[in-house]
Amino acid sequence: MWNLSYIVIPLGRLEGMFYEAQGNWQQADKVYSDILEQHPSDAVTFNYILLLLSIKVVFLPYRINV
Repeated sequence: MWNLSYIVIPLGRLEGMFYEAQGNWQQADKVYSDILEQHPSDAVTFNYILLLLSIKVVFLPYRINV
């Protein structure tokens, strides 16, 4: 059986990045969490979740709408 996780995980991350670029933080968080549920040892996705959390906590409260 073929192991397609090396293709599926980056595509899932790409979907999460797409939602981040749109400012849809909740959907991006859901995508990253789903990936991490299926592949708990994926350190890169874990880092994306940490970065998303830091964006939510540090940067978003000071966001100025123009």
